[in-house]
Amino acid sequence: MVLVPQILLNDAKLDHKLKIDFERALVAPADEPASLDKQYVGASSTQARTFPITPSFELSPYQDGHIWRLSIVTADRKGLLFNLARVFVHHQIDLKSAKIMTLGERVEDSFLLQSERLHNAAILRQFERQISDAI
Repeated sequence: MVLVPQILLNDAKLDHKLKIDFERALVAPADEPASLDKQYVGASSTQARTFPITPSFELSPYQDGHIWRLSIVTADRKGLLFNLARVFVHHQIDLKSAKIMTLGERVEDSFLLQSERLHNAAILRQFERQISDAI
């Protein structure tokens, strides 16, 4: 499902572009994880620079260890969710649920994640490092 603003619903160029993008995505190899070489770095606001929020996260098993809960607190900025999503894709982690809460410049997000790969200690440490870099 693709959500498109009402004003663009009958845009033939957009329809054609979406169709081509979907076809490319369907034939692209999904075996290779996405690269994390480039992260989106958005500018922080004046308020976030004046009253900085120390980024923190907690990753813990949830529901018999099959699901993991990731809780994040950080300053809001452009690209934050994009960078987190790239880490999830890179580690082949399924996002089961997300609670996104922005309070002014403060972000308090919670994610329920599923991946057997997180039971591997080395992969778990790498995932945590990359989450730390993303926030």
